[in-house]
Amino acid sequence: TRSAEVQIAVISERINNLTEHFKNNKKDKHSNTGLSKLIIRRKKLLDYLNKREPNLYKKVIEQLGLRK
Repeated sequence: TRSAEVQIAVISERINNLTEHFKNNKKDKHSNTGLSKLIIRRKKLLDYLNKREPNLYKKVIEQLGLRK
């Protein structure tokens, strides 16, 4: 298993790739379901990281450019 911050980074990259995929394939509903699941998993990992290590959470958010 990898650390939460690495998992968040990997999932974020997969989300970005799927977002690019949808620019050309708007009717791909199966991949859209997978994208939704990835977003939910990333949110859960971010919530976990925020509870355990708030400073690391802020650092990850800044590096990945996810919020604010």
